[in-house]
Amino acid sequence: SARPSAAEPVSAQRFARRESVRGSVTSRQVAMPIQCGVDAVPLCFPDGLGLAGYGPLAGEGYGDDEPDPRTRLMARALVLESSASVVSEARPLFLVVVDLMGSSLRLQQRVVDRLRSAAIPVDDAHLILLASHTHSAPGQYFGTSLYDAFAQSPAGHREDVAPVIEDAVARACQQADAQRRP
Repeated sequence: SARPSAAEPVSAQRFARRESVRGSVTSRQVAMPIQCGVDAVPLCFPDGLGLAGYGPLAGEGYGDDEPDPRTRLMARALVLESSASVVSEARPLFLVVVDLMGSSLRLQQRVVDRLRSAAIPVDDAHLILLASHTHSAPGQYFGTSLYDAFAQSPAGHREDVAPVIEDAVARACQQADAQRRP
């Protein structure tokens, strides 16, 4: 097939009909609609947690009574899935931004476990967990000795902090998944 010239607009239909030749076999790619869903869930922490990123100079954070929604800490999820996923064994892709100083592998694995227990087909490669890198969120959730020791004051890991994050991220993913539309 001929390539379009630089001046000719490339329509979605023409682009989706690209032909590729492998040896003597020609295959046509068919455009598959992508489904998308989005949702956001607030992070509601207990009062008095050390803020992450300031080390021993960190102050204490407030809980879930932040009156201004523009400054509320959130977990925001975007899910993308191709209709080809129904035919093949492809999985939806979850992109999640959480208002935290950083993410952690432990946090990602726990969220994947929660989503799987809710019958959402996801694995570590299909949950991308990103942090906004705010210094206005608590620490003590990382699950690594370096960050748990030095990222906030007081140092240490608190088992009551990580589940708050895991729950918000999992709920945002579940709700985004439930709202998927073409």
